[in-house]
Amino acid sequence: MFLEKDIVIVGAGHAGISCAEALRIKGFKGTLTVVERQIGFPTEKPPLSKGAIVNGTNQNYSVPLLKPENWYVDNNIDLKTGITATSIDRINRKINLSNKNTISYTTLVIATGAIPIELGITRKHPQSFTLRNSKDAKEISRAASTFKSALIIGCGYIGLEVAASLTERGLKVTVVETEHRPLAKISSSAIAEKLVQIHERKGVRFRFSNSVVNVDHLNNGFRALLRTGGHEIAEMIITGVGVSPDSILASASSLARNDNDKNSICVNENFVTSDHHILAIGDVAKRVGAEKRIESVDNAQEDGKQAAAYIMKEVRQPRGVPWFWSDQYDKTLQTAGLVPTSDANVKMVFRPGKRGDGFSVWGFVDEKLRSVEAFSDPSSFAIGKRFLSDELSPTSSEIVDTSVDLKLIYKRFHAKAKEISRA
Repeated sequence: MFLEKDIVIVGAGHAGISCAEALRIKGFKGTLTVVERQIGFPTEKPPLSKGAIVNGTNQNYSVPLLKPENWYVDNNIDLKTGITATSIDRINRKINLSNKNTISYTTLVIATGAIPIELGITRKHPQSFTLRNSKDAKEISRAASTFKSALIIGCGYIGLEVAASLTERGLKVTVVETEHRPLAKISSSAIAEKLVQIHERKGVRFRFSNSVVNVDHLNNGFRALLRTGGHEIAEMIITGVGVSPDSILASASSLARNDNDKNSICVNENFVTSDHHILAIGDVAKRVGAEKRIESVDNAQEDGKQAAAYIMKEVRQPRGVPWFWSDQYDKTLQTAGLVPTSDANVKMVFRPGKRGDGFSVWGFVDEKLRSVEAFSDPSSFAIGKRFLSDELSPTSSEIVDTSVDLKLIYKRFHAKAKEISRA
């Protein structure tokens, strides 16, 4: 008999809401409470760096909700927003809230996500921004209506997407990055080069292998001094140098954390922390045995579903291959698998797409497929993702041979795998 009575989820992002939804789908009938520090109904995260900045000043635009407002009532989920969980009474199994109330639990799920890393040199500047939620996106969008230039520190997905959005708003944009190219640790050089070309054609300037060492306030904005000498002048600044797991609650409650992974919460293969009544999922958690902690919408949602299965004592379904996407201007980059940029035996194979300037890059390590990156090439992404999901690996020479359709290659490998399984 199922003994869970009161489940509390702290965090109403993609991981937390996915877990709540999966629990109800799987038949959990007990009390289900979701606590979220942000005010208002939970929203999607991907539009924050794109649509919310481009359209944020349009009164008819609003960031899409994760779930319709009535979904919480229909599923008997007590959504408490604008409230922070400050600590956990692990002995009595209660969480303490910022409004001085407490909530009892039989199982607690921490899904607090991650928070943007801020730089001391920019934090107090009145025209400096980071991007975490819809409020931040609206502030950046409003500033874009006033200012004509922006400096972005960091050239990851968020930095590039914000650069595209501000450029579409008509701002002159400069990006400063410590690495020699964008997405240096998570993408191939071919993808990075293409992204730089697209942005530069739109007028974006890049300062690679550089960093901002100080920021001086000016009457019309600021002057950012660079490590290599010189400076950049702009009216607003956006810091996008990565995020850190929001493990403050775990720290306050003495849960085990990973010192070598930005203090993320340690969890086992079932997302259970050092307290067997507490789970942690999404960006804040690092599973034992996992190659790395993945910060993505897909990973967060998958964590939520698998944690719910464990709570409901169901057999956990196999985890899908990690995948990501990024929209910049009218182009889309899709990635399946983890690009093996740091592996000494990596081999990146380029394959032209069937239309326009689309192409894909297939990453192999010792002739085993590890990743597929597709630039405006959705069909190659879909087939590559199927290869990875089915744990099938074409040879690099087959991918290079454009005379053979990818679908035919996949069908041949899939049929061969079936024959082997029947033998």
